[in-house]
Amino acid sequence: MRRTSHHLQQLMASFSSSSITPKLEYDVFLSFHDEETRRNIASHLYEALCQKKIVTFIDDSLHRGEEICPSFLKAIEGSKISVIIFSNWCASSIWCFRELDKIVECKREYDQIVIPVFYKVDPSDVKYQTGHFGEIFFLLEKSLIDHSELYRWRTALTMAANLPGFDSRNWRNDAQLIKEIIEDIMKRLQYTSPKYKLGWRHLSVFFLVVEAISVVLDVYGKSKKNFLLAAFVLSAFGFIITIYAFIRKRNTAAYKQRAERELAWVEVAFSMLELVTLFIQYILAVARAKDSYSPSLFPLVFALLAVVFAFKEKKINNHDQISHSQVPI
Repeated sequence: MRRTSHHLQQLMASFSSSSITPKLEYDVFLSFHDEETRRNIASHLYEALCQKKIVTFIDDSLHRGEEICPSFLKAIEGSKISVIIFSNWCASSIWCFRELDKIVECKREYDQIVIPVFYKVDPSDVKYQTGHFGEIFFLLEKSLIDHSELYRWRTALTMAANLPGFDSRNWRNDAQLIKEIIEDIMKRLQYTSPKYKLGWRHLSVFFLVVEAISVVLDVYGKSKKNFLLAAFVLSAFGFIITIYAFIRKRNTAAYKQRAERELAWVEVAFSMLELVTLFIQYILAVARAKDSYSPSLFPLVFALLAVVFAFKEKKINNHDQISHSQVPI
């Protein structure tokens, strides 16, 4: 009975983890293992990421046990990109492989972006566990009492090695390598950054300006038929651009996140509503329909509320966002 209850709890936990999309808190999760890697590429890469204002999670402690604490797993889940720095000595770490296993899980479940960096190690040695990397991995395998995780680790190594990444042997020095990595990260973050909010904001401001001018024309008794026609045509172009951006965003990792999906749909819905509103106003202007409350007053109020909503920023606690050290217990 107790055994059945345990399996049921595992099943529920598995369902919960796969159905709930984690909240994104970091741009990059930086994964590495040994002291040499930390002193060289990891520390310099982290510094370069900070200079570019890329919010990065890094674990400064190398005194790690075998179990990964929940807050560390949460940091992996809450990152848009995981950068895995492979070295020969990471093959000796159970922590490293469990971390890799979690990253692969996030890629599979949430389409997280994973960038492998092979630092002074042959990617084929990582993929097939051969060479010096394979020798160290074999020693770790012999030391294990429970081999149940080995298959997942080997699968994770193969998957990571097959991804587009960086082989340090192809660059003259670490500085050039880091520069290329940073450029790749910034490119991949392009469609997962707050820049997507600019389209929503531009639409709302345009709508507010149109409605404000429309009200002014009403006040002075001027014809606004031609003005509304021009605004409708511009709004139609804006709607086409919004749909195009929406289609592109559906193919990004950001769209896997609930907040990004909601924002994308709000942009489409608002753009369509703006287009319909301007069309109705144009028809009323052509028919010369008027009432004592002015047909443009209510759309103006709506446009003003839309601008307030679009520019409302959720406050983010920046404490320990740029540098986060976690010492496992």
